[in-house]
Amino acid sequence: MTSSNQYDRYLDQLPPDWERKSIAGLGTVVGGGTPSRDVRSFWSGSIPWATPGEISREQSKVLFDTKEKITRAGLASSGANLLPPGSLLVTTRATLGARAINAVEMTTNQGFKSVVFNNGEVADFYFYLFDKVKPELVRRASGTTFLEIPGSEFSKIVVPSPEPAEKKLIAEVLDTLDIAIRQTEAI
Repeated sequence: MTSSNQYDRYLDQLPPDWERKSIAGLGTVVGGGTPSRDVRSFWSGSIPWATPGEISREQSKVLFDTKEKITRAGLASSGANLLPPGSLLVTTRATLGARAINAVEMTTNQGFKSVVFNNGEVADFYFYLFDKVKPELVRRASGTTFLEIPGSEFSKIVVPSPEPAEKKLIAEVLDTLDIAIRQTEAI
């Protein structure tokens, strides 16, 4: 079974009344960037700057802080974008599909495509959904040294978009399950 067929079959199993949208239809897809490491004044600032390694090791869905921080000058000098809280940060380079929701304004390096949601979107729902989207990310990625999915391909991926109340309820149920699993693992 191919990844494409796997994702298509997943979509076909969803309730028929759920709307489907491209990721670009959920909001603005934003890339990241890295300020020059040679310019010290770009680093050790107050703006959190996430890396794929940090996200892939994150145990929680919500990211409050990062190991490295950049300055306003570093932000202005790079391709990094300041993401509002509640954006979905998705790794799309080397590590594909690791994700987190930022709790504070944050930037990322170029290993991300982040979704800044339109009004009414629920980031929590899409955080969980991206577990199912991973095979599609891999299918659309290319590269010889490491896999990467370009923003244009990422933006075109079709995802389910149930009513906002359903999104919220599904995310709440999955949050409850996540907490129960973590508590069980701790015991």
